[in-house]
Amino acid sequence: MKRINNELFKILLLIMFIIFSTTYVNAQEKKKILYISSGSPTYTSTQEQMYGFDDLLRNDYEIYYEYMNTFKYPEKKLEESFYSLLSYKLKVYPKFDAVVFVDDSASAFALKHTELFGDSKLFLSSIFDDKIIEGAKNKNIECIIKEFKPISSNVEIIGEIYKNSEYKKKLTLITGLEDIYKNEINEFYSLQDKYPKLKFENKTVGFKSEEEIKEVFSKFSKREDIVLFYNPNSSTSSKIVKDTSTTLGSVRQILSAIEGTTEAPIFTTTNLGIEYGMMGGYTIDFYKQGSVTGDIVRNFLEGNKNYPEILEGERTSTLIFNQRHLTNNLISKKQIPQDSEIFYESEEFFKTYKNEIILVLIIFVILCFIIIFLISEQSIFKRANKKLKESKKIAEDANRAKSNFIANISHELRTPVNVISSSSQLIKRNLEIKDEIDKENLISNINMIDKNSHRLIRLINNIIDVTKSDTGYKNINLQNVEVISLIENTVQSVIPLAESKNLNIILDTEVEELIMAIDIDKIERIMLNLISNAIKFSFDKGAIFTYISVEDDNLIISVKDEGIGIKEESLCKIFDKFVQIDNGFTRLNEGSGLGLSLVKSFVNLHEGSIDVKSSECKGTTFVVKLPIKVLDSSEVIYNAGIDNKNTIVELSDIYI
Repeated sequence: MKRINNELFKILLLIMFIIFSTTYVNAQEKKKILYISSGSPTYTSTQEQMYGFDDLLRNDYEIYYEYMNTFKYPEKKLEESFYSLLSYKLKVYPKFDAVVFVDDSASAFALKHTELFGDSKLFLSSIFDDKIIEGAKNKNIECIIKEFKPISSNVEIIGEIYKNSEYKKKLTLITGLEDIYKNEINEFYSLQDKYPKLKFENKTVGFKSEEEIKEVFSKFSKREDIVLFYNPNSSTSSKIVKDTSTTLGSVRQILSAIEGTTEAPIFTTTNLGIEYGMMGGYTIDFYKQGSVTGDIVRNFLEGNKNYPEILEGERTSTLIFNQRHLTNNLISKKQIPQDSEIFYESEEFFKTYKNEIILVLIIFVILCFIIIFLISEQSIFKRANKKLKESKKIAEDANRAKSNFIANISHELRTPVNVISSSSQLIKRNLEIKDEIDKENLISNINMIDKNSHRLIRLINNIIDVTKSDTGYKNINLQNVEVISLIENTVQSVIPLAESKNLNIILDTEVEELIMAIDIDKIERIMLNLISNAIKFSFDKGAIFTYISVEDDNLIISVKDEGIGIKEESLCKIFDKFVQIDNGFTRLNEGSGLGLSLVKSFVNLHEGSIDVKSSECKGTTFVVKLPIKVLDSSEVIYNAGIDNKNTIVELSDIYI
């Protein structure tokens, strides 16, 4: 009895194991889908359709793929061989819950051989031929997804973009052979009355070789032509290609052959063309075709039949444009539909290549810094070289001026020394020869010696003053002086000499009396220097004007002559030491070249300024500006002035 119970227990365990194993296997078993495409897995369009379908379903369902490759093989031979292959596999494969046929050739095969698929639900996708849709009405077809034919939509976009065009452009529709695309061509021409700015034409292509395609597209020009390229699809390929002589095996090869053949804008009907430089438009999106098909199959397998029996192709299209070609053809985003996708859009481009752009910018900035550094270094070198040349020129000019000065001062010193020597010899000779002294002659010679001695002293004092100025030595004896009287006395002391040279001196003043702190000696020497120059360089019977005024707490003294004037290029160096306008030994007017340098030095000691204006043969004007200052608790000198003897000494030895 015990043994029987053990046997029963073992049988129960075995039954329970079988039941639970079967339940587990059934729970793990996935529903199966057969996907049959007209194309080849090497075709870009076929791959995109498959990826869209697979991405949506592969995690939850088992998917099996079969490819008819109708582009390369004649229809009859293909159908027989594919039927045999599929019949064998369907006997081996388990039952399929859904079978999907993609493109016309595969769908036509399905309608002809529905018995192969038993109770499996059939789905037709990317259907181009309306006859297939009509023939599917009485078959066991769950859903039909039509191919998008974007002729009217694209022509409408083109017409809107070019409606304001200055020239009437030619719009050419490029299709396959006319017997295949007759409906599309008729639809195209039916729109021409609606768009008078466009001239409608159609060009058919056999798609036999790249050379054929290049020849067609190379004839279009950017100025006159617009192209609408209707891409051939795998559903029509078998009808177009009846033999194996073609060198084009895929849409990608066709698009690659078109790329770069023309600058004319090319609108396209498949989004694959965007990456090959086409403008864009309403396009067939192969990935979306696969995704939409997968979504309908999922709904069926999950029991949700909320989809139409026939799905229009617009659901599988994408409105997309190439930003680069929009820009190249001067088309703005406002001219295209607002819901358009933009390929190569600036923001997307930046996001995609953000790191590369940042790296390029960093390199660019570094290169800019290097270039700026090199330019600045070169600029510094040029400036240094320029300063070196300027310094060299200044040194050469100074050396030349000093050489001229030595020659001039030697001449200036030699003249009074010769006069003194000659006068001394005359006195000695008269004393030795004559018994009686000729007092008149003796006094004349002594006066000559005295005059030229003062001339020597003045020249030496000028040299000493220049040396002091160079070393920054400031020796100024300021006193409160009635300056108007001082200037008047100085000018009047020169009148006899001016009259002896047929010159007229005119003094005019706006101020009758002005007390200010000045160095009497230096102001006298300033005035005598300026008047001396005016006398020496005035024409015969000319006039010399001295004008005194007060402006903004400054004493203004101007000395103007109507003489030979100074060249404009010489004005900038007129106050330099040792400088003379004529450096030759045969100058019309001799001098040491220190006078105006001393004038500027004396004016600077009074914290004033001196300017000069001159025109050749029209005269020269010197303007001295001295700030009016008064010393506290100091006596005022009202009768400052010089005698005629000192005036003659000044005028005899102060030169420019």
